[in-house]
Amino acid sequence: APHVFGGLCRLDPRDTASPRLLRALHGICVWTLAALGRAVGYERLSGSVLWEWASGDAAWATTLARGVLITTVHDLCEVQVATGDADFDPVVIPRDLDVLRRAALSAVLGLTAPDVTFGVSSDDIEGAVITIQMRRAPPCSSSA
Repeated sequence: APHVFGGLCRLDPRDTASPRLLRALHGICVWTLAALGRAVGYERLSGSVLWEWASGDAAWATTLARGVLITTVHDLCEVQVATGDADFDPVVIPRDLDVLRRAALSAVLGLTAPDVTFGVSSDDIEGAVITIQMRRAPPCSSSA
């Protein structure tokens, strides 16, 4: 995971020599979140699940979600087929890509929830009085 994140950070989108590598790294993001979504169920892929899976690293969580949200089917096909290859080899694409995109968007938007941001369970927040001191508490272990 750190190597993929480091590679994505070092890539310059204006560099014309690395678009294939950029698409490949975005494809890794797609397949990584597809595996997570299939393991927990897309309906349960929430901000707290993404936060826990990214080990509390906001940059990594948002990088994964961004990779899923901006990658197209064409990008995934282009990465898997060699340049100049006249044969139409089979290409592997997640058949639930649209569901994955919706789940990734929902999860990344869920990163702003109090239970993720402040490390407080939603059960503790429901019906409880939240004091000014609690609101002024710093966010929990964010590396961003």
